[in-house]
Amino acid sequence: MVTSVAIETPNAAASLCIEVGTMCEAMTLDRRVTHTICVVRDDEHAPFTVLSPCGICQERLRYWGDDVMCAVSDNNQGEHPLFVPLRDLQPHHWTQVYPLAELEHYER
Repeated sequence: MVTSVAIETPNAAASLCIEVGTMCEAMTLDRRVTHTICVVRDDEHAPFTVLSPCGICQERLRYWGDDVMCAVSDNNQGEHPLFVPLRDLQPHHWTQVYPLAELEHYER
């Protein structure tokens, strides 16, 4: 398992999503990403909230395939977040028009 954090910057354009560090580490270690979850809270006393991957992170996650399981935002999260395959977040993704062999993707 690899984890990462969001980088706080005064210039929002220089910020990165929370998941980016983990994705970079997985690539460095030649590890396949199978699941992703983004957990945040407003302060140390606030409840935890699960955020679905943003569109940019969904594009990045496609490197590991459309079967990556993504925790998604759900108002009824309770103690168990809901995980769905990446393909369900974007059922009409542009990569569907290309053969998998033509796309850059993780191979082990």
